[in-house]
Amino acid sequence: MNKILAFFLTIIVVCNSSGALAATKIVAIVDGTPITSHQLDKFRKVITFLHRSQSLTSISDSELTTIALEALIDRVIFLNEAKRYGIEASENEINQFIAMEEKAINLPDQYFKYAIKESEVSYDAFLMFYEVRVIISKINRMLAKSTNRNIIDLLLLSTKPAEVKFLVASNTNTSNNYKKMLVLRSKISCNVDAKEYANLAEVKCITKDLNDVNTHDRVILESMKENSSSRIIESDNNILKFFHLCSREVKNVTEQEHNDLVNKVFSNQVNMELNKFRNKLLGRAYIKVFI
Repeated sequence: MNKILAFFLTIIVVCNSSGALAATKIVAIVDGTPITSHQLDKFRKVITFLHRSQSLTSISDSELTTIALEALIDRVIFLNEAKRYGIEASENEINQFIAMEEKAINLPDQYFKYAIKESEVSYDAFLMFYEVRVIISKINRMLAKSTNRNIIDLLLLSTKPAEVKFLVASNTNTSNNYKKMLVLRSKISCNVDAKEYANLAEVKCITKDLNDVNTHDRVILESMKENSSSRIIESDNNILKFFHLCSREVKNVTEQEHNDLVNKVFSNQVNMELNKFRNKLLGRAYIKVFI
């Protein structure tokens, strides 16, 4: 009797497994990693949830599928690339990134975490979606550093209501930039024509209201006085590096926050570099889509 019961239970398990396999199809393969219809469905729900949270205009079902599939493909290629550089995204970094995005779109702290409980969205899938965004932001900073390797210092010129103006000094075409920067730091003021220093510096403007600037950047800018500059230090190998942005001790600006602000100033150039980098990864990856 027990043998007969065990036989029927085995049949039930096999049938259920076959049904699950039939329900979950492989929709794409990226460098040997399968992407399943189950994963696609989860990411579709995450994107729909985020879309509605930001009260954006509706998107069609086909657009939703395309966005979700691209996000899953990006996840594979960027995570694979991150391993090459030893880049990871910790749980704390993911949560910080989510919190920063909530603030940027004027949502309460931990809004997503509690709103997801009332939805059909998998919180694990939500964290997976943001994990790759943190990875991409780190790769973006890495590209920015290589793009901006000639930048020596950055000074805040003004924070007018509709314009945040920086003066960025570069060591290009000069071997005595350190002394020039010391002179520049002592002379610069809002009344000085920045063109006077065109041979060693360039002016970049963010034409936004300060309240619309990214949260991280706004914290940095609000901690600075007009005409204050970052401090320059000379490293052991005689390479000039950023130390911090402001001389005031009210705010402790981290190196990452400093890099984020430099990236913001050069955002167009950095985004172009990231797009080139992404296209390069997509070009060399084996990608087969079945839908």
